[in-house]
Amino acid sequence: RALGKNPEPEGRLKLVLADASLFDPMPLLEGFRRATPRIELAIEDAGDAADSQLAALHADAAIQVTNAPPDELVGRQLSRIRFGWFASPDYLASLTGPVSAGAVAWVIWQGAAATGLGDRWQEEALHRLTGRPRVALRAGRHAEALAAVRAGLGAGLLSAAAAQDLEALPFADAGIVAGVWLLTHPDLRRSGRVQALFDFVADRYHGDTVAAR
Repeated sequence: RALGKNPEPEGRLKLVLADASLFDPMPLLEGFRRATPRIELAIEDAGDAADSQLAALHADAAIQVTNAPPDELVGRQLSRIRFGWFASPDYLASLTGPVSAGAVAWVIWQGAAATGLGDRWQEEALHRLTGRPRVALRAGRHAEALAAVRAGLGAGLLSAAAAQDLEALPFADAGIVAGVWLLTHPDLRRSGRVQALFDFVADRYHGDTVAAR
C-alpha cells in the first residue's frame, strides 16, 4: 500500500439491531457498505437484550432504542422516535359511539422496557388517559403491536414514523420520545471496522454522543 496511507478496513462487522419497526437501519448500512466494500456485515436481532451484553452476543456494536445508554458504553445518537396514539381507520369506523380512551380497546407491547422508559410506561400513559383501559392484546414487540393495530385489534402507543398509514387519535399528546443510539464498548471503538462505522455515522448524523463513565 502507499506509504503513510491507512489500510482500508476489512473483515466481518457484527451488529445487534433494535426492532426495525422502530428504526430501519438498512439505509445507513447500505451507505456504509458502499463506502467500505471490504467489510462484511453481519446482523442479529437484539430482542430484549441489554446493550451491556454485547460481549456475550459476540457483537461489535449495537443499534438500540433507549433513553438511558449504559454507562460502560460509548456511542452516538442517530435519531429520536416520537410516540403517539394510533388506530386503523376501519377499527375507528367500527365503534358505535364517539372515539374516547375508554371506548377503544388497547394493544400494549411488552418489549417497551428495552427503551429505557421503564417497565410500565405504556400503562402509565394509558392511565393518564383513562382510569381503566381495556387491553385487547399484549404483544412481545413494537412490530407485533403495529401489525395488531393495523389488523384492527385496537389502538396503540406507536412510533409516529411507523404509523403513517394509521389514524392519529384525538387524545392528548403522549409526550414520549426515545433515542436511537449506535453503541459499542470503548475497547472495540478503536478497532478498524468499528472506527470506520463511527466515522461514517459522524459524517451523516449530528446527534448527541455518550462516553463511558
